Amino acid sequence: MPVRAAVFAISLTASCGTVALAGLLAASLQGWFGVSDLTFLVIWFVPLSLIVAALAAFAFQGVSRWPLLLRYVGGLGVGLALGFLWTFCVALLLGPWWGAVSLPAAMCGMAGGASGVAGGIVLGPGTSARSRVASIGGLLALVVAGVVLGKP
Repeated sequence: MPVRAAVFAISLTASCGTVALAGLLAASLQGWFGVSDLTFLVIWFVPLSLIVAALAAFAFQGVSRWPLLLRYVGGLGVGLALGFLWTFCVALLLGPWWGAVSLPAAMCGMAGGASGVAGGIVLGPGTSARSRVASIGGLLALVVAGVVLGKP
């Protein structure tokens, strides 16, 4: 599998999976209130996941020589910004209907964007197994902290 395709697949999986996991975690903390909004949330964030995966795939070759920590922090920053901007655009597009979403959509989108970009450029080919485990653990901790601190 070519490098860009592998990074795209890793990033897309990380981004979509994180949005779904963050939504499920938020719903569970709310006594499963809003779990019916999970499908809506994931569908609206699939385009973000595709954008994030394409960005990670094209950026991977340029940043693969950077130190792992710099790639991780940079990916988190870019992903958080993209997730916030995407959530803002979707909210503008949907208008007052956006208020009916009972899950923390901004946090879910930001977590999905961050894990997609960081996951793609950190977990791509050539990364050691130890770094991959640490990166996945860090991304999962980010999701849990975001949901818990966001107080759904």
